[in-house]
Amino acid sequence: MKLARLRKTPRKIHVTPDEVKTGCGAFIPEDAQLSRDTAEWYLHTNCYNCTYRLWPANTGYIRPRDGQDFPPRRECPHYPGRELDPKSCQTCTPFNPAIARPCPKGCSEPHDPRLGLPPCTVYPPQREVPDGERCPEGCETESTVMGRANPGVFLDFDFSDGAMTRCCHCGERVPPYNYD
Repeated sequence: MKLARLRKTPRKIHVTPDEVKTGCGAFIPEDAQLSRDTAEWYLHTNCYNCTYRLWPANTGYIRPRDGQDFPPRRECPHYPGRELDPKSCQTCTPFNPAIARPCPKGCSEPHDPRLGLPPCTVYPPQREVPDGERCPEGCETESTVMGRANPGVFLDFDFSDGAMTRCCHCGERVPPYNYD
């Protein structure tokens, strides 16, 4: 692959596999500056469309997600081939308690959203519900019950779809709210 700098967009460095068209579809004029062939072209380009369309597999780098994500960053070496961002790997980017949010419940343990639920999580007791029946007092989703037992703690954590639609006590699907 060769890199191409076109006159009408001099700040963009495009990629061309055939010296006729760039990866993003622009024709290459005769006055364009072309580089010599390079195997690691993705480290030198800044055209998102060229990069997106021509990205090779197993480069060791994370494919840019938008036009601001250049130059490409190295992928996490602990999970090769998964294009894992080192910012989400606990080994590459260790948790820094100095910048952690303090616990709204006052515990001394730092909360790292990458580790899942914090150590101070309170799991409320379940109500007794006869087999095959619904909750006599009304169903509550798992996310509602956990949010009430742990106020302010779950702002950094996502609940699964099931926790937002399933009753914490009887396990049945909670009907959607009726605002009429």
